[in-house]
Amino acid sequence: GLQVSLFERLVKNGRDVAFLDTQYRMHPSLSEFSSIEFYDGRLKSASVQRTIPKGFPWPVQSYPLCFVDLEDSQETRMENMSLQNEQEADLIVKIVQKFDRQYNITIITPYRAQKYVIQQKLGRTNQQLGRLIDVNTVDGFQGNESDIVIFSAVRCNQKQTIGFLKDKSRLNVLLTRAKSGLVVVGNFNTLYQETLWKRWLQHVVEKNKSFIKATAI
Repeated sequence: GLQVSLFERLVKNGRDVAFLDTQYRMHPSLSEFSSIEFYDGRLKSASVQRTIPKGFPWPVQSYPLCFVDLEDSQETRMENMSLQNEQEADLIVKIVQKFDRQYNITIITPYRAQKYVIQQKLGRTNQQLGRLIDVNTVDGFQGNESDIVIFSAVRCNQKQTIGFLKDKSRLNVLLTRAKSGLVVVGNFNTLYQETLWKRWLQHVVEKNKSFIKATAI
């Protein structure tokens, strides 16, 4: 699974591994946290000019990474034990419609039930949009890329538990799929209780001031 990457296994087995230290795919702001957190700051960004995606109300216009805090939502466990969050799905449909249509947009989420509910809501809102937008799970989208990625975290509960969102490899995957813009939608208070997500939220929300409330969408 995603728990241990091939790279990590090679290192643990004592194999000589060449580290490619320059990334050309992403806007520098999108790779900064992953470089610090997962690659000891060794991952550099090439000086590739990428325009900031139009349409979405980025809090910092030069920084195409944003956390959208949805306070009033509730995760629901389905019969197949997967989770969904209807309010979050509704918000994501709104966010998709903000972006200029010239961009390739992908929505990713950890849970299959959420994938299906987002697909249904997109199709009901705009059939053409439903066909154009790729909705996938984090695991299913590994190895792919998109101009814009919108991530649906789903988790929002009184116990403030986040399940396998704690997995660092999944977090690294979702943070490094976007080339030009990344929007993460979730409940701040729930995600902030987990150490790795707390560091990411501190990086994006507290250091770079790039967050908005769902009511502003």
